[in-house]
Amino acid sequence: MPLLSAPDPRQSVELLLIQPTPFCNINCRYCYLHHRARKARMSEDVIAAIAGNIVAGPLVADEFSLCWHGGEPLSVPISWYEHACDLLESAVPTGRRLVQHVQTNAMLIDDEWIKFFPRYGWRIGVSIDGPRHIHDANRVDRRGEGSFNQTIRGIERLREARVPFDVIAVLTAGSLDEPDALFDFFLSLGVRSLGFNIDEIEGPHQSSSLAGADAASRLKQFLLRFFARHAEAGEPFLLRPLEQLRAAVAGRHRREGLAFNDQIEPLAIVVVSVDGAMSTFSPELIGNPNTEFGNFVFGNVRDGGPEIMLSNRHLLDLRRRIERGCRRCAKSCGYYDLCLGGAPGNKYFETGRFDVDETLYCRLSVKTMIEASLLHLESLIH
Repeated sequence: MPLLSAPDPRQSVELLLIQPTPFCNINCRYCYLHHRARKARMSEDVIAAIAGNIVAGPLVADEFSLCWHGGEPLSVPISWYEHACDLLESAVPTGRRLVQHVQTNAMLIDDEWIKFFPRYGWRIGVSIDGPRHIHDANRVDRRGEGSFNQTIRGIERLREARVPFDVIAVLTAGSLDEPDALFDFFLSLGVRSLGFNIDEIEGPHQSSSLAGADAASRLKQFLLRFFARHAEAGEPFLLRPLEQLRAAVAGRHRREGLAFNDQIEPLAIVVVSVDGAMSTFSPELIGNPNTEFGNFVFGNVRDGGPEIMLSNRHLLDLRRRIERGCRRCAKSCGYYDLCLGGAPGNKYFETGRFDVDETLYCRLSVKTMIEASLLHLESLIH
């Protein structure tokens, strides 16, 4: 494979993930973050560098997303975001559109946040796993107590103010027996869209409740029942597994006319950590110790834009390993045209390597999700 050289359209930034702080106010049992107790905050010079070297730079797509991610982003004061967002918005070149998102546990949402969100058009993503007994099984505070009540209070503020919000729910073994309870719960919340993550092996989270031999069949039955309830109710919210399959079939997961997986293309996703360190490929990689790949840090935004990562020897070596893994996937998997090699981060966290094919994440989040989605969509036709 030739060395990366001049940027081309397949190396433009589609998603910029910014970590304003690694700190999180809760301690989820499946969390993949190593430093979630660290109360650091991104400095003004790092934000200024992001504005000048990424947002105003030549490699960002004409319409791109910026996601404030953590940690818990809302643990950083509104005054910090007012200054940061003003800097970032002022750096957006004419003709380019920046869409800001935040992924939050909603526990800190109050009247001041409700007033702040529309100022910069933030799209709100809330992490909640379902009814109290499901949510509190894993989303606990540092005393081991459930966070459901505080999360629901934040959601109620969003609803009272008519602020739309999306939800990500993590599915664990305990979730799979209760598709009706989960559907009724998310319907009652009035969510705009719902996505499912599985209980993944990532970072310090070294085991999954879905590692059992029957997990795929249980997940499929869960999804089929959930999808059926969703259809019977008139599809009251977007279900991301179904929308992703529809997009793939319609060719909407393409860039420049070519099939596209943003986790295997350098710079499609750029992550900037609290100290300005930059990474790419799977966002979960940064912050994980690994001397072979330079701890998955390929540059610092204070030294330049994403293009400086393209000559980093660790990135070049990692890209070669990722491509070898994708070639193995292409040879062995009938789903390759839909996932295009999947998530390198999950390959690494499960096996310690990138040049492999099937993983637990692949079997559940890709194959089983696609199979259930196809069966459901076919049932709507007949």
